[in-house]
Amino acid sequence: MSPESRRSSQHGGSATLVRQTKDVQTAVVSALLRYIELTVKMREFEDLFSSQVVNTAAELFMVREQRKRLEREYRRIQQKVAQGDYDTADEIKAEVDEALRSFDGVAAPAGSEAAPEPGGYEGERIDAATKARIVREFKRTVLPNVHSDTSEAEFSEFEVAYSAYRSRDYTLMEALVIQYRGEIGLEEDGQPLTLRQLQTRLADYRAAQKRLDERLRSLEQDVTSAEVSAPDQARKRMEEQRERFLHAIAEEADKVRDLQDLLRDLAATARNRSRGES
Repeated sequence: MSPESRRSSQHGGSATLVRQTKDVQTAVVSALLRYIELTVKMREFEDLFSSQVVNTAAELFMVREQRKRLEREYRRIQQKVAQGDYDTADEIKAEVDEALRSFDGVAAPAGSEAAPEPGGYEGERIDAATKARIVREFKRTVLPNVHSDTSEAEFSEFEVAYSAYRSRDYTLMEALVIQYRGEIGLEEDGQPLTLRQLQTRLADYRAAQKRLDERLRSLEQDVTSAEVSAPDQARKRMEEQRERFLHAIAEEADKVRDLQDLLRDLAATARNRSRGES
């Protein structure tokens, strides 16, 4: 093959690689935008669920446990009174006062704590060298394009990028690199990529697309149809659940007050009996 034929073949091969890489880049950016959209929707619903349901459920758990504790204390003290285990009314009053002290020894129910920040994603096998490359390219390509000191990007763009960087979400970081890298075929210094570099770039992009597509499919399975297509109905169900919890909390609070009165009556009765005997 003559030098001219070789150069022409290499040029044709480079053009094909560039076109294929652009196609993958377009697919990655599209998937990235969809992923961010669904993530925002899920976070909104998680926050709403936490405020409307989880926190109220935790409050119900606490007041219910307080009621159970007071019931146990009332039965215990009442039984000791019946058995004549107290020598003086002051002993009864001391135990009643202890039982009536503020209740702060109940642990919150499992699942009421705040959800951790996303970090590692099982199933995404990324070797150390690839992680180092992604971090290096992210710092060079993405951060200057989203930081307020070096760009005019919206704060929301910086927030997404910084969140990915902080949690070392390498799949999201590389997708952002692909989004902000821009024109395929040239490095930042303006020098064209070699055929081997283009082949490596395409392989990297395809691997990133595969990881992101798998992540997106998993997220789409987690987002219920109600959250996407009928958010108002989903919010209404949360509000209704919260109202049921609030009603149950009010009932439990009434029972707590009744038990507190019963305990005070025990102490008052013992005190009156003690005065009558003296």
